[in-house]
Amino acid sequence: MPKITRPAGPKGSTIQGILPQFLDNPLDLLERTAASYGDIVTLRFFHRYAYFLNHPDYIKYVLVDNNQNYVKGRAVELLKPVIGQGLLTSEGQFHQRQRRLIQPAFHRRRIAALAETMTDFTERHIAAWCDGEIRDLHQELMRLTMSIVTQSLFGVDVTRENKKLAATLDELMTEFSFGDASPLGRLLNRLPTARTRHRAALLRPLDEAIYGFINAGRKRSEERDDLLSLLLAAQDNEGDGIGMSDQQVRDELMTLFIAGHETTANAITWTFYLLAQHPEVEVKLHTELAEVLAGRCPTAEDVPALKYTRMVLAEAMRLYPPAWIMGRMAVAADEIGGYRIPAGSTVIISQWTMHRHPAYWDEPQRFNPERFDPEASSAKQRPRYAYFPFGGGPRLCIGEPFAWMEGILLVAAIAQRFRFNLAPSARIELEPVVTLRPKYGVPVILCQRSQKVSLPLIFVKDRNLYCT
Repeated sequence: MPKITRPAGPKGSTIQGILPQFLDNPLDLLERTAASYGDIVTLRFFHRYAYFLNHPDYIKYVLVDNNQNYVKGRAVELLKPVIGQGLLTSEGQFHQRQRRLIQPAFHRRRIAALAETMTDFTERHIAAWCDGEIRDLHQELMRLTMSIVTQSLFGVDVTRENKKLAATLDELMTEFSFGDASPLGRLLNRLPTARTRHRAALLRPLDEAIYGFINAGRKRSEERDDLLSLLLAAQDNEGDGIGMSDQQVRDELMTLFIAGHETTANAITWTFYLLAQHPEVEVKLHTELAEVLAGRCPTAEDVPALKYTRMVLAEAMRLYPPAWIMGRMAVAADEIGGYRIPAGSTVIISQWTMHRHPAYWDEPQRFNPERFDPEASSAKQRPRYAYFPFGGGPRLCIGEPFAWMEGILLVAAIAQRFRFNLAPSARIELEPVVTLRPKYGVPVILCQRSQKVSLPLIFVKDRNLYCT
C-alpha cells in the first residue's frame, strides 16, 4: 500500500502556499526544491497540492507507461483561447484522431522537402545584416522563423506583413502567465475585463489571416504541397472516414504556427548566446561547417553529416529548454515513488530541472556539446527521460523532426556568415512564460565572417601534430 503521508516539500505561506514564489521565479523555486527534497516533492498552491517529479523513471511512468491516466493539466487551459482544441490541448480519442490526420504532413520526405524553404529564407534574411551593427538576435530569429513557418504552413511569403504579425503574436503570448491557471485567474479570464477584451482584439487579426488561408485553400483546384493543403485533404481512414472542419484546421494551424516559430527561435537564440561565450566550441562548429559545406548553403542531405552542429543545438536545449515545464492531471488515484497521487491532482515535470540534474549530468551548468556525442559512454548510459526537450510518449511533439532540421540548418547557415558578440547594453534575463524566452532580448554585435573557406593548417614536427 502506498504511504498516506505526502512527500516533503516547501511550506510557503499559510494561505497561498508557494504560489507567490512560483510566480516570482519558478525556475529558481523548482531548482531549489528538487535539490532540497529529492525525486518527488509536494508543492501547495492555496488548498491544492501538486506533485513535482524529479526522476527519469517517474517521468517515464507519467508520459509513457501509464499515460492514459494523465491528461493535460489546468495550466494548459490558459492557451485554449488561442489554440482551441489543437494537438497541444486536446485529449482522448479526439487527440488520437487529430494526430492520425496530421502525422502524414510530418513524414520524413515532406520535412526534407521544406529544407530549401528554411535555408532560402535564412539567406534572404541575413543578407540585410551588416558587419558591426547591433541587432536583437531574438527578435531577428522570431521574424525569420515566422517567415519559414508561414511559408511551410500556407505556401505564402508573408515577409512584408511579418513585423505586424510577429508583434501581435508576441504580445498575445506574453499576455498569459501561470497565474491564469489559478482558480482566481480562470475566473477572471471568463469575465469581460479590459484584459480579456485586449486578448480578443489581439487574436482577431490572427484568426482573420488563418481563416483567410483556409478559405482560399478550400477553393483551390490545383494540388499544393504546403501543410495547409495536406490538412485540408486529410481523411481519417482508420476512423470516421471524414476530414477536419474549418475550426479544427484553424486550431491545428494556430498550434503549429506558434510552436513552429516561437520555440525554434528561442532554441537558436540561446544556442548563439552560448556560442558567444564559448569560443572553443565555436571554433569546433566552424571547423565542421567548413569541412562539410565548404561555404555553400546547407541542404537536407547535409544534416546527417552536421553531427557537431546537432550536438551544439542539443546542449543549448538542455541548458535552455524552450518548453521548460509540463503539467499533467491524474484522472484516477495512482501511486508514484511509494506515494499516493489522489485523483484530480496535478503532476509537474520540468525539463529545466531534469536537464540540470547533477545525478544525470556531469558539471550540469557547463556548456559541453560533447556530452551529446552518441558514441560517448555517458550518452549511452543516460536515462531516456533525463533529457526530453520535445516531451515524450504518445504526446511527443509531432513537429520534432521539423524542429531538428530547421534548427540545424539555421544554425549552420547563420554561423557560416556571422559570429555574435553580446552588446555592452545586453541584459540577459530569463522569462519563463509559455516558453523560455530572453526577457529583454539578446542584443548582439554582428561580426561578419569571411566567405573564404579556411581549414586549420595541420603540420608534423618532431612526430607531433600541430594545428594553426
